[in-house]
Amino acid sequence: MLSTFLVGVVSGCSDPIDPEPVEPTYSWRQETHGLDANLNLSGVWGLSENLFFVIGDNGQWGESSDVIIRCEVGTWTYDLAPRDDPNPARVRDIHMLSSGYGWIVGAPDSYVYKSGEWSKGSSYKFATVWVDIFDYAYAVADSGLFWRRTFLDGWYEAERIDFPSIEFNDMWIILGEHVTLDAEGFAVGNGGSVVRFFGEVSGVEENSGTTQDLYGVWGDSLNAVFVVGDAGTIIQFDGEKWQSMKSGITNNLYSVWGTSSTDVFAVGSKGTILHYDGEGWARMKSNVDSDLKAVWGSSSTNVIAVGRNSTILRFNPDSKD
Repeated sequence: MLSTFLVGVVSGCSDPIDPEPVEPTYSWRQETHGLDANLNLSGVWGLSENLFFVIGDNGQWGESSDVIIRCEVGTWTYDLAPRDDPNPARVRDIHMLSSGYGWIVGAPDSYVYKSGEWSKGSSYKFATVWVDIFDYAYAVADSGLFWRRTFLDGWYEAERIDFPSIEFNDMWIILGEHVTLDAEGFAVGNGGSVVRFFGEVSGVEENSGTTQDLYGVWGDSLNAVFVVGDAGTIIQFDGEKWQSMKSGITNNLYSVWGTSSTDVFAVGSKGTILHYDGEGWARMKSNVDSDLKAVWGSSSTNVIAVGRNSTILRFNPDSKD
């Protein structure tokens, strides 16, 4: 069990950095997928450019069922199709390794990906998951923070750090040479909450400099971590402190992902897409009005954004429509 537990407030947040975004440039195109029209898509992750997965629900409030969609070499199919379900379900996050291992978490069910197929895992109400090294995964609960490791497709409580007042939405972890002992990362949540992990023994609540709800976190390293949230909020960690970044928008931002600290994408409400090139955030044309809930890519020229109304967009850097 946890031998040492630290809670504190560290790292201030300085004045906003970076200029206002420029006008929209490159465009995205909608995927022709032939799926049901009213799906609420909430997550995307994959193994390669030719194999990735989108998760969500069937969009029926109070009677929702989990949906898992596979895109393999451009062909879209259901791994778990919409269905009548007397027990409302909601998958919330997906994370995978290129080696062919992954998890989907939500409430009440989770799913594990091995040997090319999804199967039901243990039932825990998790908000987000991160997978690294085969048979090692970490998940965050809605209220309170739980570190757990997978073992034989199940979850057991390896370590537990509680923050019962925080509703968490996303996490990002980087592993060291000794895996769990060196693991560091961040979990973000409502009310501007940011918690930093140090190995297996401590979690520190940091001063993010904002009270806006935070929904997405991604990092290139511990010296370049990006967090997005309500009202166009973007903050960046440089290894020492959090800094507010000027997004130039007031729309909510729900997800962030990148290939490096100078190639970062953020998506949000009303079709909002932003790109950061190391100098500033620029708006991008999405050509849709639907809320975009998640973004992931296999490279800087193959990026997928998903959201409400079965919206699936792919970034096409050669198109300027």
